[in-house]
Amino acid sequence: MDKQIKQTDTSIGYLVGRTSRAIMKRLSKKFLSAGFDITYEQWSILVHLFNHDGLSQQELSQMAVKDKASITRLVNALEKKNVVLRINDQLDKRSRLIYLTNKAKEFKQDLIQVVDEMTAEAQSGISMEEMESCKATLNKIFSNMSS
Repeated sequence: MDKQIKQTDTSIGYLVGRTSRAIMKRLSKKFLSAGFDITYEQWSILVHLFNHDGLSQQELSQMAVKDKASITRLVNALEKKNVVLRINDQLDKRSRLIYLTNKAKEFKQDLIQVVDEMTAEAQSGISMEEMESCKATLNKIFSNMSS
């Protein structure tokens, strides 16, 4: 029994999940400490909109690797906070595009600074070579799981 538990604690799935939860928790806490009512999950949507404003929920779903229900819930929450708004697509009347509000554009750099600080904290004591190797490995695992 102890061997099974030890194998579970060292499995890649467990380690990635544990690390992911720690990062999500830390970043959400850092956003709150900096005065932003933004969660990690909401950040995972905002980052794509900061890079390309005016995406459909379908595009956000694919980019953020989240299901439609999660995207709808996150966009609804961001809309209530006056961070995003939905506008009818001029080319496809059935679709609505998600845009950042002026409020979101104003605090973009501040959010990015919080993320940069958390990233530096997470990478403390890890060489650039180790980080590149880790990223490459995680991308391979993601690719394996996505096919």
